[in-house]
Amino acid sequence: MIKRFLSAILLMCIILSACTCALAEEDEKNYKRLELGAYSNEVRAVQQRLKDLGYLTGSVDGSYWTQTKNAIMRFQQQNYLVVTEKYIDVDTLKYLFSDEAEPANKVVCKLGQAGNTIRVMQECLYNWGFFQAKIDATYGSGTAAAVAEFQATIWEREWDKRHAEGGIPFSKSNFDLQGNSVDSYIYQYFIDKNYTFSFTDLKIGDKGPGVARIQNILYNYGYLWREPDNSYDYFTQAAVTWFQKKHGLPQTGIADEATQKHILEGDIVKCVKPAHPYRLVVNVDEQRVYAYAWDGESYSSVVRIMICSTGKPETPTPPGIYTETYPLNVWHHFLFYHCYAQYSYVIDGGVMFHSVLYYERTEKNGQVTHGYVDRPSVENLGTRQSHGCVRLPVEDARWIFNNCPRNTEVEVLQLIPDPVIEDK
Repeated sequence: MIKRFLSAILLMCIILSACTCALAEEDEKNYKRLELGAYSNEVRAVQQRLKDLGYLTGSVDGSYWTQTKNAIMRFQQQNYLVVTEKYIDVDTLKYLFSDEAEPANKVVCKLGQAGNTIRVMQECLYNWGFFQAKIDATYGSGTAAAVAEFQATIWEREWDKRHAEGGIPFSKSNFDLQGNSVDSYIYQYFIDKNYTFSFTDLKIGDKGPGVARIQNILYNYGYLWREPDNSYDYFTQAAVTWFQKKHGLPQTGIADEATQKHILEGDIVKCVKPAHPYRLVVNVDEQRVYAYAWDGESYSSVVRIMICSTGKPETPTPPGIYTETYPLNVWHHFLFYHCYAQYSYVIDGGVMFHSVLYYERTEKNGQVTHGYVDRPSVENLGTRQSHGCVRLPVEDARWIFNNCPRNTEVEVLQLIPDPVIEDK
């Protein structure tokens, strides 16, 4: 019985050795693409090679399924090959059985872990612009997303080194970018802190680590009012302009290489962050609302001009400066007037910014799905037609609602007095 068992093991070893040798032949015709779900001796040979290199920890059973798929994808990533999730291509097979195949790097940390190892990684990812969440020493989904973005950057650089001459383009879609684990090769960047930046001009509309990196610093030093969000919007442009002004750089609002390097060098003048990004002025005479942005010293830069309808002479919008302001609701019902408006923002008591009027709205599962606009309220924009509120186009009412926090200063300005209305 024992002899039969030993003979069977010996026969299996001979079969595996034969398959390995067959696949190792340099003649490309000996390599055949293997599809996910295949069961064959060729798959056994692939599994054994992956096990020898440290990529596969499961059994060598000849079945190309989840464990083997994940091992192949990890091998392809580490060796800068195109990742194929549902098959093993000929190029991967040739490389797998070549002397150039790199053994698997040890996994240092993975999703769900916590501790100082994770904290060190998060701090580096934050400083380099890949991570904008709270540094909590816990490998959660936010950290995984940052790791995935960082790994993609590293892979792209290595890919360019290996494939530039062959003209094979790098594509993130070619890689498994889940970021659920970090191996020893990637983690060495966090230990050495030797990641080098590539500088390209950053401007309105840009996203990515470069934007996040400067946002993090500008926010911490008081130049950026809104929390970093990896989007080069007006807030970021204003912060960059303010930074450039304070540090003697050309005030372009574009984060060029010189500006980015100055930001990253750390020799930064700390600034007092304004309480609010905007000051709003309602000009009754012009029927316009002006949004003034903080420029580092005062609210002097007009960034948005909005047509409006203020109160009629008999129901005027009261002039004055108001600071007890706040966004109220997305849909507001004027019960007395039997109408609705969007994005109501309280100026003083019942006086509000809001959109043009709607005479009806429809709801589904408690959510408003559609409103029927009152055409005269649209056509009369630019004239005094309200009962005291400030009517605006929907997009402008939405902008104030979303960008002007509680206690934003609002001034209602009227220089031309209304005619005296005599009591009858």
